[in-house]
Amino acid sequence: MPSEPIDCPIPAIRYSPRAVMAARPLIVGLTVATQTFFDAYVRANPGQPIVGYVRDEASVDDMRAHVAELGGDPAQVGFVTPDNRDELARAGAVLMLDPALEREARARRDPRGYSLIGLTHSLSSRESWREISRYTAAPLQPWDAIVCTSRVARDVIDTLLDAADESMAQVGIRTPRPRPSRPIIPLGIDGAGLAACPVRRADWRARHGIAADAVVVLFFGRLSMHAKAHPFAMFRAVEEAARRLSVPLHFVLAGQFATPPIREAFHGLAAERAGLFRTTIIESPDNEERRAALSGADIFLSLADSVQETFGLAPVEAMAAGLPVVVTDWDGYRDTIRHGVEGFRVPTVMAPSPAGALALRQYLDNTIEYDRFCAVMGQMVAVDIRVAADAIHTLASDPARRRLMGAAGVARVRAIFDWPAVMGQWRRLWTGLARLRAEAPMVRRPRPPSPPADTAAPSAPPPGVPPATIPEPMALFRTFPTRLLNRHDRLHLTAPDAPALVERARATGSFRYAFANLPGRERVETVIERIAQTPGISVEGLMLSLPQPHRTEALRTLLFLAKRDLLTISRPPA
Repeated sequence: MPSEPIDCPIPAIRYSPRAVMAARPLIVGLTVATQTFFDAYVRANPGQPIVGYVRDEASVDDMRAHVAELGGDPAQVGFVTPDNRDELARAGAVLMLDPALEREARARRDPRGYSLIGLTHSLSSRESWREISRYTAAPLQPWDAIVCTSRVARDVIDTLLDAADESMAQVGIRTPRPRPSRPIIPLGIDGAGLAACPVRRADWRARHGIAADAVVVLFFGRLSMHAKAHPFAMFRAVEEAARRLSVPLHFVLAGQFATPPIREAFHGLAAERAGLFRTTIIESPDNEERRAALSGADIFLSLADSVQETFGLAPVEAMAAGLPVVVTDWDGYRDTIRHGVEGFRVPTVMAPSPAGALALRQYLDNTIEYDRFCAVMGQMVAVDIRVAADAIHTLASDPARRRLMGAAGVARVRAIFDWPAVMGQWRRLWTGLARLRAEAPMVRRPRPPSPPADTAAPSAPPPGVPPATIPEPMALFRTFPTRLLNRHDRLHLTAPDAPALVERARATGSFRYAFANLPGRERVETVIERIAQTPGISVEGLMLSLPQPHRTEALRTLLFLAKRDLLTISRPPA
């Protein structure tokens, strides 16, 4: 199929047909971000020619129809395919919308012909690690960019690139410099479309049997123990807040379950915690249901603890609806919510290296699948449930503070996360990259293009380039939590029957998978006994009391106990 390039003052954009995107079984951040980015890109450039970087003619037809639906002129839509990617130079850049830049960089004839601009999503899969590690040996330039949606995303990328550099150096290969740009630009939303509506609020509450005087605490998103937020901490925090409140609390979880066992586990936790508050679980991917829930709720809660996520759109959408938010001090949430302004951030603690080495080895060896890897990693992250409960209690008992924080959230979304503000950052990025490209001397000889290929196909490392060493996960994700467990931290059991509760958790759906990376019952009980014998024992003291081969598994055990609210971890007195 011949390309139909047109001169374009804005970057070309890689486009996948909507039918392909819609075929994905779950609404996930990648799908939403890609679809909404294209809409915002078209709306931000009215009257401008648009070039799609596409695979086939069906993609072009869908893209033209999509542009027309957004009010654009389909006649101004051109396209370039991998067979003729040199034509991308007319646009000056191509927005790839994912991290897969290495193959495209090798296929580019003239490194100064155009910029490649990628975008991070999840950075917890071996595929993403390997793709980014290959940047080190790829002909990427400072006028190329991988846009990071948060500071922790950039930290992960830099850690992977440092490890790849070290792997190359060990075999005598000097890695090229400089690296591609790594700017931080958040994901965007249509804030106005999520504004709270009193009529929608009343209707939603009536449909779900929610009392007029109830304070609704809402979580929406993927309903998953491993890929978003383990629900146990949220249920416990709501329970502790409800215990101290005179107003009724109603906890609503809205979203999608990936599997029946996950559904069963969530409903099981809801049944266990019934009594002090009501719980409603709404299974719906529908955008109207999401908008209605945001209007009907009073507080948004998301105690995310998964390395799967790097940004997190849901709290931003909640702020757009005027809800105060209670979130973990974790990953991109740290960039989006200011503690005490739009809501509260709850401290998190993660096990230090080498606690994740076993899970990494199993994952890279295909002994465990991706979901299990994320689940095991999540079991080594604990949320401060008492702080979360205090935040919920504060907001539930103070309507004026809810309104104040909600208004601050609306203003923050308008200033930073609304699509016009976000697209302004993208425009400044590609303008700056064009300036770098125009001013730069030739730093590499032009390379012959790679054979035409599907732009989405994976690529192997080039000949002579060793596979990168993937950093131990606790080192790779070290900036996600508030802090790592420290040898001076003090340990206190919160339940005298902790051993029995651990065994109960072993048979519980929401925790069962954690035990694959925990020691057997006897060694777990040994850890519990040592802490019980010496309340306030330091992590270092506990480790020294255990045989050397058992210390790493003991680190994993400590975080599991804290996650299950059987252990508190505190800093020593100053």
